[in-house]
Amino acid sequence: MEDNRDRLVVIAAGYPEPMKHFVESNPGLESRFTQFFRFEDCTPVELCRIFESFASQQQYLMDAEARARLIVYLRTRMRPATRGSATVGLLGTPLKMCLRAKRGGLCVYPIPRGKTCV
Repeated sequence: MEDNRDRLVVIAAGYPEPMKHFVESNPGLESRFTQFFRFEDCTPVELCRIFESFASQQQYLMDAEARARLIVYLRTRMRPATRGSATVGLLGTPLKMCLRAKRGGLCVYPIPRGKTCV
């Protein structure tokens, strides 16, 4: 690594405390990881927008009720320490549920041509 230091980029990502522990676990890491970027967690509303983007890539549309339910879901699963924010990792479960429902044909009302329900 040292020989190619000018051509090498290593990115380690995680929550602040575990990342601090990781870097401090080896003296060699502390000298190599010299830049740190902290990204704020998303709010439930921001996550809902991200979810809609993921869902639209799968040809899903969300109505107002689905948005409201997703925001409630996200608020109940936020990490307590952040009080009002959450991470994109929370979106995997509801998106997988939607995809399973789509494969299983669980839509109970007609869908306009080329559209899918959430």
